[in-house]
Amino acid sequence: MFAQNVLSYRQRQREDRETKRQDEQELQTAYAARMQAQYGINAPSTPPLIKMEVIIGGVWTQGLYK
Repeated sequence: MFAQNVLSYRQRQREDRETKRQDEQELQTAYAARMQAQYGINAPSTPPLIKMEVIIGGVWTQGLYK
């Protein structure tokens, strides 16, 4: 019983994530269409991640930043 509940919960989570992903993609597509129609330009894409190396408090760190 418990295992079935866990599996059904996880399945619902997967379905919810997929629905959110599809909704987000539809919003992005609509945004791109509005930009193209209104301004005649393609919507800007997400910039690539930039690798940065910094020293914070004497500690050398590396990371990816947007």
